Amino acid sequence: MKRSRQALQFWGSLAGMTLIGAGTFLLYQNAESAIAAVTAHGTFTLVSGILLALVPTLHAGREQALHFLLEHALISLWPTLLVAAGTLLARIP
Repeated sequence: MKRSRQALQFWGSLAGMTLIGAGTFLLYQNAESAIAAVTAHGTFTLVSGILLALVPTLHAGREQALHFLLEHALISLWPTLLVAAGTLLARIP
């Protein structure tokens, strides 16, 4: 029993550290591309592009607008969720 618990801790820590590393790498890549886009196009152009993409969705209905916002939020936040999952796995008692 003790050996299987130690194996669970070992593999959980290993998987957690792998997820944390991958998530941190992807967060860095996303931040780098976002900074490059803002630098190249300017903040106003970037915000106006987001608003122009959102206006037809808002016109279509609240449900579709909520779906659009949630979809884009999850796409941009999934590396953070990966780091959170890795942290939980690494802390298996």
